Amino acid sequence: MHLYDNIPAQLRSRPNWVAWGIRDAPLKAPFHPASLLSGRPSPAKAGIRETWDRYEAAAECIRRGLACGIGYEFDGGVYGVDLDHVIDEAGTLTPQAQEIVGKLGSYTEVSPSATGLHIFVLAPGADITRHRKKDYFLEIYSTGRYFTVTGNVMGGLKPIATRTAELQAVHDKFLLPDPEQRVIRLPAADPVPSAAQDRFLHTGLERDKVFRELWNGERRHGNESADDIALMNKLAYWCNADPDAIIRAFLSSPYHAQKDEAHRRKCQRSDYL
Repeated sequence: MHLYDNIPAQLRSRPNWVAWGIRDAPLKAPFHPASLLSGRPSPAKAGIRETWDRYEAAAECIRRGLACGIGYEFDGGVYGVDLDHVIDEAGTLTPQAQEIVGKLGSYTEVSPSATGLHIFVLAPGADITRHRKKDYFLEIYSTGRYFTVTGNVMGGLKPIATRTAELQAVHDKFLLPDPEQRVIRLPAADPVPSAAQDRFLHTGLERDKVFRELWNGERRHGNESADDIALMNKLAYWCNADPDAIIRAFLSSPYHAQKDEAHRRKCQRSDYL
């Protein structure tokens, strides 16, 4: 039995596959499997499905010796959790890795380096606003990246499980700032009376088409957090960088009124706005 046989059908059935480890190319640079099989190598690119292929094509590249490994490009259907340098020489996981692996309880495999892990989970509705921290052991992605896939299972073969609440908890605990840092807000350098702020907002809504669309609930990005940030950035300008005025305006906007209950609760958190 080849290790690739361990890869869940939930991944193998998707046409999201690339090959890596090509001669005369950077080791982890991904390539379009069909291009390798045709003898005309071309790079695979994040977010461009035309440069990905079926699992069978990627596996055929390995069988023919055209690549060292295969990988999966994320397109929003699956989340990938990357744990780096968490396995010691004895094969023991760090305490943090043990906690995350146990909490997620989903398909987990050892990375090619043999010192890291890749966990694949489904998490519909998860609000993953921060994907990584500099020089940190944990990264979480659902788009814009590919993971090498080895089939070298850690902790027993599991399906890709739905773990929305669990992934959210991992994200919030390990990637968000510490609680004591979340509540720090810089005061406005030059506070403006509320009547003047209202006039500035009115002027902004008249003059700035993008601001007006965001204010009225047009979702330009299709992502709750990205749209929140876009509106907050506009409010920062038209509220003279006064944090209290920015938050007050945000919470009174038609955009905020359209949010569902879960996202309105999120906006009440001291670590969010």
